Amino acid sequence: MSAQQIIVVDHLARLEDGSVVVAGIDGNHEHVAPLRGSPWDTAATARAGGPFGIGVAVDLGFSRRSGTPPLVEEREVEEARVAALGRLPDGQFWSLLETLGHDHLPSIYGDDLTVSSSGAGSVPVGRGKASLGVLRCPGPAELFRHFPRAGSTMLFG
Repeated sequence: MSAQQIIVVDHLARLEDGSVVVAGIDGNHEHVAPLRGSPWDTAATARAGGPFGIGVAVDLGFSRRSGTPPLVEEREVEEARVAALGRLPDGQFWSLLETLGHDHLPSIYGDDLTVSSSGAGSVPVGRGKASLGVLRCPGPAELFRHFPRAGSTMLFG
């Protein structure tokens, strides 16, 4: 079934292959990850003139559920119908994140979440209740920049 979607972008990342992944929060306070026929690239970001930027409300037009657990947030969209509606004021955006925030990872991803001895977490394909969520920081957030190899940057908060 198709549904019209408006999201507020809260996830935006550039992957090593140069593609961009994006997700946001809809009016039902659920995460939505818009997909098209090919991966998004940096031209889709607000910085490059596209619709997707952190805190930006985006009309996705009509979307169709396409993901399977744990990627339940995935929705197919028509790129031509995707349009930025404007950026939320900072206070409103942070209030939205606080409202949706969880204190523990299993409350976001479900009981199928496993943590390895290295500290990496994962959920098996076909299991779990989500692949995206908002985790509250137990204290003030800090930003660390790590350069694992030439040409890439990882940010941790």
